[in-house]
Amino acid sequence: MRPGLVLAAVGAVVGLGLAGAGCGSGKKPADVAPRPAASAPVPAPVAPRVTSEPLLTRLSIVTRARPPAADELATWSRRIDRGEATVDAYIDELLASPAFAGTVAPEMIIGEALVGWPYHVVRFSFVVRTTPASEGPPIYYVAKPCPRKAAVRVHPWWDLHGEVLVCPDAYRPDIWRTRTSKDAEHTCDAIEASPRFGDSGCGCGPNLIRCIRGMADHDARAASAHAELRDTVRYVIDHDLPFAALFSGRSTFHDRNMELSYRVWRIEAEQRSDGKLLADLDAWPADGQWAERFESAPGEHAGLLTAPGILHYFPDRRQRQWFLFERLWCTGASSNGATVHSVLDLGVASFQGGKNEGWQRLASQPICTDCHARTDYGFQFFWAFPDPKPSAGHFVREIARNGKRGMLYGNDIQDPRGEAELTPAGFAGLALRQPEFGRCMSRNAVEHVLGIDAGADDAAALAAGFDASRTTVKQLVKQALLRWATRVQPGEPTGALPVAPSWSGTGPVPLSPELERAIDGTCSGCHFDGAVGVPNFEGHALPRDRLLHMLAEVSATRMPRDRALSVAERMSLIDALIAHLWRTPADQQEARHQLGASLRAPGVWRWSLAEHLIRRAAGAPEASDRAWNALEAATRADQATYTPGFATMTVVEAIQACKDAGQTGQALEACVRAASVPRLFLRDQGPPAAGQLAPMITPGDADRPR
Repeated sequence: MRPGLVLAAVGAVVGLGLAGAGCGSGKKPADVAPRPAASAPVPAPVAPRVTSEPLLTRLSIVTRARPPAADELATWSRRIDRGEATVDAYIDELLASPAFAGTVAPEMIIGEALVGWPYHVVRFSFVVRTTPASEGPPIYYVAKPCPRKAAVRVHPWWDLHGEVLVCPDAYRPDIWRTRTSKDAEHTCDAIEASPRFGDSGCGCGPNLIRCIRGMADHDARAASAHAELRDTVRYVIDHDLPFAALFSGRSTFHDRNMELSYRVWRIEAEQRSDGKLLADLDAWPADGQWAERFESAPGEHAGLLTAPGILHYFPDRRQRQWFLFERLWCTGASSNGATVHSVLDLGVASFQGGKNEGWQRLASQPICTDCHARTDYGFQFFWAFPDPKPSAGHFVREIARNGKRGMLYGNDIQDPRGEAELTPAGFAGLALRQPEFGRCMSRNAVEHVLGIDAGADDAAALAAGFDASRTTVKQLVKQALLRWATRVQPGEPTGALPVAPSWSGTGPVPLSPELERAIDGTCSGCHFDGAVGVPNFEGHALPRDRLLHMLAEVSATRMPRDRALSVAERMSLIDALIAHLWRTPADQQEARHQLGASLRAPGVWRWSLAEHLIRRAAGAPEASDRAWNALEAATRADQATYTPGFATMTVVEAIQACKDAGQTGQALEACVRAASVPRLFLRDQGPPAAGQLAPMITPGDADRPR
């Protein structure tokens, strides 16, 4: 095959089945765990020991989102080099810093939920408007204004001791369900129940609890929802509580806005219009406190899993449950291989649960079961939290399933993990006891610290001693930091490609023992003889198109499904496959260039750290809440490399940061160059100590890679 056809050849086979090979329904028995993915690929080479200053700088960035101050770096480096202090001691100091507990750790654990708008909290469909000030005291309305003599006086949630004038059809404090509601699940606090969308019969409710005044309230509520996530992580770390405290129990650290949200849930659930539940809201600390949340039924809450910032990150029950599993188990998702025919053949009208049991059939179908056994049985535990768009935005106790028990599944319908009461608390009790939780938290820590050089063995080493009821965030991250401190980032693999057995050019391609072992350790946990819906990768020889399948998915990082390969390990497997697929040195080198180029891009700090580095370099104040939800924020740290997209986003972020710092004209241009220079973000180089940035930057070279 001509080298110019490498990508065409690989692309032509992607659609033939491997993309759906995320462990199909025909797995080995659930009690036979796949072998660790890192057991077969060639390990990264051992590199020379680094000096203390670069190491300490990297440790500071990864734990505090900033390089150390110049005097701090000089002092610690000198003491460590003289044997008067240890890297271990420096790590302890970093992990005790407020920046780790309040900034870095929440971004590592919570992820993209910190930048998305919680769908129901912001109440975007219930915005009240006011009549012109020239007409006298403003009258609040939603759909249309009313005559002044018709307006009623109300104590609004934002000023419980004051009064405002409100149109009656925007108020309606005693209406709790829409005109078309047929059950308790469809209530007036649903997004679609707003009078803006028609005559639902609903209004803003008592004290106007369902409405906001505009974007200022919108943004404040989103910021408060994010703050609850951050501050709960911070509190748990500061008090050395275990991981279980994050995702179980009734307590979170939340401010007055979020306490208002929880009290509104109770008002809606109990249909109370007397205002008494809000009477002492002003006494709640504006900055928040660690406190229990009221439960309308036992088991309503499960730590941050029922915090609106996570609970309402996605509105749909199934999407929400997928996200919960992604946060707890790092499961990802794959619907590849599912067809329209396979879904229509089920012969059901709805897969959403409730009285219609079509979801149970969906969860047991080949291909579908990999995700839906887990998510669909999982969302039964959260059934009393409906989709807030068409239904209700609070815990509906009438449809709570207290007293009923349900199953939780892992990989598929053949992998039951136990049963518990169908409440969020019951779900948390099961989910946090599973090994996937420890693996996921360990993976988060390892990927955050090691970046693109994180491997399955790193995460496995941390997970081996993980106990949700005892392990703390500091303990886990310290293990990852110590592993990092004893290694040096490997360079790009060099030398000749592996040797492949001779091949006639027709028929199956014979595999070398090394490639067989690599495939066995990396892929055969799912791709075994007899697996349904996925290719079989077992044997001493495989068809060439099947090896192309494998190469396409591995080089694109879509496989292995858990992506638990470091860059060096992945390149080792890619090299072995290329050696078997192309036989001339020229073809092999072009294939390696085309398929491995993105993997050899330099590693960068995860986007959340990059944002902090940019604002610090620009001299801008630290943002209390992220301004936008960049795609880069959803990229796992082990996939973070210096790509054109990443470079573009650094410039966009730098422009905003420099404007926030008050720069204009030529000073703005110089600031943007300095705050987006690639060296700031490259893991192998990193920025200089604080206070040394300006001498490093000269006009004209700030935009050139170093």
